[in-house]
Amino acid sequence: MRLWAFIGRKLVCKMAMAPKQANLYWNNLQKSNSWHRWSAGATTFHNFNTMQEIQSINIMEKFSMFEKQWTPHIIGELNGQYVKLCKLKDDFVWHSHENEDELFMVFIGTLLMDFRDGRTVEVKEGEILIVPKGVEHRPHTNGELVFNLLFEPKETLHTGNAVDEKTVTNLAWI
Repeated sequence: MRLWAFIGRKLVCKMAMAPKQANLYWNNLQKSNSWHRWSAGATTFHNFNTMQEIQSINIMEKFSMFEKQWTPHIIGELNGQYVKLCKLKDDFVWHSHENEDELFMVFIGTLLMDFRDGRTVEVKEGEILIVPKGVEHRPHTNGELVFNLLFEPKETLHTGNAVDEKTVTNLAWI
C-alpha cells in the first residue's frame, strides 16, 4: 500500500508499506490530531496543520500593501522569530529590548541608529545592523522614507521597555 500526501497542489507518494503497517501508521496520526482527511480507499491523506504550501515572498510587493510608518507588519515566521516589514521616516523612540537582539535590514533608503554613547551608525541599502539585547537605541532617518526588514523573536515588544504614542501592540500579518 502507498500513502500519498498533497504538497501544495501536487500529490506526492510519501511512503510505501504493507496494509497492516499503513493502518497502524494512520491510527497513530489520527490520535495526534494532525491529519484531517482520509480518502480514496484508505490510501490518501492530507495534513492540513503542518503541510503548508512553500512559496517565495515578494518583499517589495509586501511593502506596497501598507503606508503607515513605524508600524511593523509580519510577513513570515520561523524558529520562534518574526520577519517584519516597516516603513520608517524621521525620528522614533529611544528604547531597548532587555531579552532580544534585533536585526535591521534596509531595502530602500538610509537608516540611522543612535546609541546612548553618542555614536550614530548609518545603515544603507542592502546592509544590516544587529542591535544586541539591552542596548538602548533610537532609529531615525534623514527625512527620507526607509523600507526596513526586522528579524526578531516573537516576544519582542515594538518599543521594548518604552511606551509612546508610536508603540504598536497588535501586529498585523500581510
